[in-house]
Amino acid sequence: MKREHRAGRQFYKKIKRYVKSILGGLSVVASGLALASSVEVTARFSPDPTKPYNRSFTNTTPDVGFCIRQPAYCQANNLHSISLEKFDATGQDFIYAHHPDERQGVMFKVPVQRRVLSVVSPSGARSDLTFKFVGLGASMETTDVRTKTGISNIQAAHNALWAGGSLDNAPNNCFSTTPIGGYTAYIYRFFWLSRNGQPCAKQALFDFRRMYIYGISGAYELTTPNPLEMESGTYTGSLVYTVGPGMDFDFGDVIVPSESTLVMNFTLDVSHVLTVRFPPNSDRLALIPDGGWQQWLNRGRRPEKLFANQSFQLWNSGVFKMQIQCEYPVGDRCGIRNGSGHVVPVNTLVTLPPGVTSMTGNAVNRYQLSNSVPSFFYPSMYVNNGRAMLSFEVSRDSVEQMIGYAGNRYLGNVTVVWDSEI
Repeated sequence: MKREHRAGRQFYKKIKRYVKSILGGLSVVASGLALASSVEVTARFSPDPTKPYNRSFTNTTPDVGFCIRQPAYCQANNLHSISLEKFDATGQDFIYAHHPDERQGVMFKVPVQRRVLSVVSPSGARSDLTFKFVGLGASMETTDVRTKTGISNIQAAHNALWAGGSLDNAPNNCFSTTPIGGYTAYIYRFFWLSRNGQPCAKQALFDFRRMYIYGISGAYELTTPNPLEMESGTYTGSLVYTVGPGMDFDFGDVIVPSESTLVMNFTLDVSHVLTVRFPPNSDRLALIPDGGWQQWLNRGRRPEKLFANQSFQLWNSGVFKMQIQCEYPVGDRCGIRNGSGHVVPVNTLVTLPPGVTSMTGNAVNRYQLSNSVPSFFYPSMYVNNGRAMLSFEVSRDSVEQMIGYAGNRYLGNVTVVWDSEI
């Protein structure tokens, strides 16, 4: 079965080389058609009551390869690993023993520079994330290493193929943690983490007539924006890396990748919570003086103000705005009116729980709302069932005017709007 499998693979590669040679003959005609491979990276944020201070996305891209085998290392270093198996690389020429030029053998150069990418929602909201690769791994297939080296022990044969030992022994400019993969007489799985972005190359101690690199995976670091500062929605964006000799991903001059471009597509989902809950029968409020009307009537004095407070509960994880709508507008405030048409303004004030601040970063305590300009509020944490208050007040001067209409009833509707669609 093994012989049939290898024969089938060799036949596939011959066909593949034949097709490549045909495509190579058409390169003058179709030189502008670059072969591209795309990879999807996804992350999500939704508030968690058990983690109110969480400001990070959860990476929902399945880890493969390195981080599956080294989860503790990846978690400690905020790394993930992703499959790049949509492209492979094939040796196009001999690799000669003791080659003096690192580009004539097995070589990886990984683009470790941080790249800043803007992701955009359908509404046009924009945020920046940073991304960088830190390592690369693959399976390398060649002829039977026992035949090549004359060593019957497979592990010893792999160690004898390369200066410094097997491919698990990373070259200068790279490092390995512990061996992450397996090997056979034909295949060796390895992973190299870059130290400084310089090429990582192994010198061959034997001639290689054929070499095939596949199952490529990359380790990466993703730094996402603060989701509490983003509106709900799906944000997308892309990064483009070039692949080939002298490019972002460089495999040297002998091993040539099947693709010339790697496109990293990013999708960030933000699902915020904004819930406001009032107790029953809180839609009608009576404005009264402090302590009720009776004590003011008995004392024969004018009340300092009329007011009503209404508590409510708040669940929130994102930026939101508040504004009032008035049945009887009075400047930027709402008013109440009597049967004679006399109108006095009512101040509408909001107090919000800890974890929500105003535009200036201050606590929200009796903040004046307007009917003309929305007020924006910002979360510093996820507010889960926070206690809040709306206050409605008529000032002393307005109360004095109202006394001139004693016996009249003042009415008016004030609508308070919460809106997470910034």
